[in-house]
Amino acid sequence: MTLAQLRHQHDNLTQNQLATFLHVDRSAISKWESGKQVPDREMAMRIAQVFDVPFVEVEKMFLKQKKQAENQPEWQHKQIAMDLADDGGGICHQ
Repeated sequence: MTLAQLRHQHDNLTQNQLATFLHVDRSAISKWESGKQVPDREMAMRIAQVFDVPFVEVEKMFLKQKKQAENQPEWQHKQIAMDLADDGGGICHQ
């Protein structure tokens, strides 16, 4: 499961809408989804509440995304960012 998948499964939320719910900038969502950054513990708990999923699942999700992003070549990081921008934005921990 990824944050993008959670958004799409819950009323097809955009990154902007999720950012509004969480009171963060859309770019934070994007960075979280790309694995460039992970939210702090408090924000991860808020995300779990928004999507009504266990906190431990959200924590695992972000750790997995971050690990995957760290193992990708730089050109793939740029492609992920472009794909997320096409999605309407995202949120990340600032």
